[in-house]
Amino acid sequence: MVFARATSVEAVTPHPAAPQVVTLRTVAPQADQVASEVVEHARILIVDDEGVVRELIATHLARDGYVSSGISTGEEALALLDRESFDLVILDVGLPGMSGFDTCRQIRARSDIPIMFVTAAGSLPERLEGFDLGADDYVVKPMEISELSRRVRAVLGRRARRQAAPDALDGPQDIVMRLRAHEVYVGAQGGEPDAEGVLGAAAAAREAGRGADHGHDLHPRLGL
Repeated sequence: MVFARATSVEAVTPHPAAPQVVTLRTVAPQADQVASEVVEHARILIVDDEGVVRELIATHLARDGYVSSGISTGEEALALLDRESFDLVILDVGLPGMSGFDTCRQIRARSDIPIMFVTAAGSLPERLEGFDLGADDYVVKPMEISELSRRVRAVLGRRARRQAAPDALDGPQDIVMRLRAHEVYVGAQGGEPDAEGVLGAAAAAREAGRGADHGHDLHPRLGL
């Protein structure tokens, strides 16, 4: 059963009078290692109506170990994303037919795949619109290809680390934390944890973004 649902420690119970130590343990793989493996084998979709640009980007991405596919329209991009799996979309704004902005909007309606605009549409309103539509990065042409390479790796790395981070941690008194859902579950023994146990697990889960990525035990000190 769901015992508690909260987005902050204060929503559960006041701080205990004396500091306590809570240990959470995860058996998930180390996030940095998993993220590195995902980035190294990433598949990237390049959407640009200029074949020379697609080839230039694809060539340099291949040197970094990425596998890429190139197409020229937003309609083709949507159809291909429905059939195949990619880790990043590099998207131009000035596409024939459906614009890059409309393509981004359609992608975001069905997926949270990272999107990076690489485009000559570089005015401030255009850049802001791109981010408002859900883009993870916005690069204005002409660009340094070495900078693009590092931006690609940064976007892929952030995504991979989020996916590799554990979603469940075992806490005291048979408490299980579902981190992404912000939920506290009572374990299989059926007992209900006391308020201090819930407080401790919730506080430790709040710290998980800093500690759990490395797969270590967490020992946040409570009441400080």
